[in-house]
Amino acid sequence: MTGPLRSLLVGYEGSERGDDAIALARALLTVADAEATVVVATVHDGEQPPAATVDRARARWPQLDRSAFRLRRAPSPADGLHELAVELDADAIVVGASHRHGVGRVWPGSATERTLHGAPCAVAVAPPGYAAVGGDGRRLARIAVAFDGSESSARGLDQAVALAQRDGATVVLVNVVDVGIAPPLAFDLNTYLRERHGDARAVLARGAESVAARAAVEQRQIEGQPAPALVELSADFDLMAIGSRSRGAIRRTLLGEVTAQLVRRAACPVLVVPHAPA
Repeated sequence: MTGPLRSLLVGYEGSERGDDAIALARALLTVADAEATVVVATVHDGEQPPAATVDRARARWPQLDRSAFRLRRAPSPADGLHELAVELDADAIVVGASHRHGVGRVWPGSATERTLHGAPCAVAVAPPGYAAVGGDGRRLARIAVAFDGSESSARGLDQAVALAQRDGATVVLVNVVDVGIAPPLAFDLNTYLRERHGDARAVLARGAESVAARAAVEQRQIEGQPAPALVELSADFDLMAIGSRSRGAIRRTLLGEVTAQLVRRAACPVLVVPHAPA
């Protein structure tokens, strides 16, 4: 769905990455539906349930009822979270970034990336160290949207606006003019770039106009390669929404290259919004 978040599923595995996920879920709850529900799930594949992990999760969010904390046995964290998201009709799965060799990022094939790929709902990823900065009073005041006028980016925009309306946040539409694309033979580079910038301004203006009655909107147009440019810009925002690419008739998140790079490297949390069924 693209609308108020009514059900959050938090993946928790007993580490700082899980703490980051809980911190992001608490922030998202401030812009979610007033009666939104939360489930914190620990997925395991062993005979002995990791009770200590659940105890740590409860300590991180003592205000939640004990029934909100679940254990789920599944072959992998992604499988367990996907199954539970369907059962709960969750609007978003919230996870932390995968850790590897001391560097907190999401790498190809990691548990976080597998959770993202094919998820039945939106997925929000907290960057490394998110729980250590900002505390429980964190506000999502500036929400960026990677916007190019496509259907997937429009869904990202709709979701960002739905979140912004709950707490008066500002939505910032970001369009990257890709300077790495060679101009057609009939154009010189300067003319081509001027036209690309003009097209980008028109796209941003249409997007801003479509949501101006619902939320405070800003526009930002930058030049560069899309993924690195969005990653660099991410430090300016509290959350960045991006629509996943479309393929097939099933509503799932599907990672394109720009989305994958943004999730792996962004400084702020990233919300990946699934495409609409074909």
